[in-house]
Amino acid sequence: MENRKYATLQLPRRAPAPLRNSASDSCLESEVISVLVREINDISTEVKTCKIRIAELEKAIEDLHQNRRNNVRSKFDILADFLKLGSWRAPRHLRKSRMFFQRRRSSDLIISEELSYKTDLSSVTKDKLYCHVPRIVVACCELIEEKSKNQMVGGLYRVPGDYAQIKRLRRKITFENNYKCLQEVHSIHTLAGLLKIFFRDIDPPLIKSDEIERFPGLDTARWTICLPRARVRSMQKFIATLPDEYRETLRYFLCHLKKMCSDYPKNLSSQSVAISIGPSILHITAEYRGNIQERLKEYGTLNEYLHFMIDYCDEIFSCNFTARALNDSLLNSMFID
Repeated sequence: MENRKYATLQLPRRAPAPLRNSASDSCLESEVISVLVREINDISTEVKTCKIRIAELEKAIEDLHQNRRNNVRSKFDILADFLKLGSWRAPRHLRKSRMFFQRRRSSDLIISEELSYKTDLSSVTKDKLYCHVPRIVVACCELIEEKSKNQMVGGLYRVPGDYAQIKRLRRKITFENNYKCLQEVHSIHTLAGLLKIFFRDIDPPLIKSDEIERFPGLDTARWTICLPRARVRSMQKFIATLPDEYRETLRYFLCHLKKMCSDYPKNLSSQSVAISIGPSILHITAEYRGNIQERLKEYGTLNEYLHFMIDYCDEIFSCNFTARALNDSLLNSMFID
């Protein structure tokens, strides 16, 4: 009985362990290794790209610092220029003068890059209605008169316009013959600045200072004691000696200035306009360009001529200038003294 009892007690059997497949394990390991290798290669490539980019940025920063060191003048150069100006030796002007000399390099660069076309008035495109007047003069004057109804005209021909826009307009008109671009200009000061530059670059200029001052009846000594009627006659004789393009352009522009001054008497005066536009219309000779005092005195005299021409432009241009082509005797007989 006991033997039978012990015979029935049997231990449970364990399940047999699965057989390992060595081929599948090696393939899995090789795939994992290849993935890791690819990731390492990608990371190393990104690291190299970042290093190259960092090197480029460092070089660019170094170039910027070098350009800044080249553009900024040293303190000794600024002090040397400062000491040359005797009127600015007071300490209270030190800060302003330092800023001026630091900005002078950039301003000189702008002036040197400015285009100067040396316009020949006889070859400029003329207006269809005013056949002797340049088209740009008629277009700008008409736009200024039209836009002045909605804009403040104070400081006209004195307040500077947008220089970059003036430069673009000059290039479009000169090289592309595109006058429609003037319609896109909103500021009358930009149009006025374009006109001033156009008159300034006329070669030969509209009026030379030596020609008008040496003309009989327009010399400084006689001009100050003459009555307006005698001044008008002397100015008529001088205007009659100008070429047709110059005379008609001057007539149109002076009538435009007088119209603007008469329409807006509270904001514009013929004297202030003459001072602003004078250097562009009346060019001084080379003998006055060296001495500042003589140059200012010369400009004051020329501005008086232009001031009178604006106020009396209707009377000055009321006579028939076609007799200019005749001989001097007939020309002088046309004007009654």
